[in-house]
Amino acid sequence: MKAYDFSTDILDFLSLSDLNEEQRYLAELVGMDTYKTIVSEYNGCTVYIPKLDDLARKIRNKKINKEFDGKNVAALAKKYQLSSVQINSIVADKRKRLNKEKKKHAESKL
Repeated sequence: MKAYDFSTDILDFLSLSDLNEEQRYLAELVGMDTYKTIVSEYNGCTVYIPKLDDLARKIRNKKINKEFDGKNVAALAKKYQLSSVQINSIVADKRKRLNKEKKKHAESKL
């Protein structure tokens, strides 16, 4: 006779009262079904939840890169209330890419 594998069915029996305060708060926040999915998927692993400021900065920088045209550093600095140095740092990779494209285009005209 095969041994019963309790771990496969345990989440079916899990209730809020089985959880500590922190885990109960999470389960209430996301819903018990989602909590069970998280437990099943991550199974004891540590999961990093980024700070809202970090996410906002990433989105802001993405928007700045999208709006950057190679000539509008001052306008972007004013719009996003950053210094020109900060804008230049954010768009450094895009600036390099634009310069390469400009150089390639100029060489193709020769």
